[in-house]
Amino acid sequence: MRDPVLAASSAALAPAMPARWIVSRRFFLQLLDLAKRPEIARVTISTNGLRIAGDFDFCRELARRNVSVSLQLDALRNPELSVLRGTGRHAAVKARALANLERAGVRPTIVAGG
Repeated sequence: MRDPVLAASSAALAPAMPARWIVSRRFFLQLLDLAKRPEIARVTISTNGLRIAGDFDFCRELARRNVSVSLQLDALRNPELSVLRGTGRHAAVKARALANLERAGVRPTIVAGG
């Protein structure tokens, strides 16, 4: 049986996954592998960068799977968002995340906000 989402779409899909809860799960990379289908043009994760900052091997796996990363920097200036985006020293975490992504060969999209 064909996937109903794919059946309803005439264009290649590019799903975006909110990564806040799912990136920390063991099955995340398996989920990315399942998304490697001709009908899916690109997979993008939107993340606060916490796991990316602390796990270079994870960044290499993202690069190997050609995953697009949308790194949320909007919490740097917005205290309400900093509660939602994760813990503590946001600027240092974001800098480490960007360095790890660059080292792994992943070019992120930056969401800076207002």
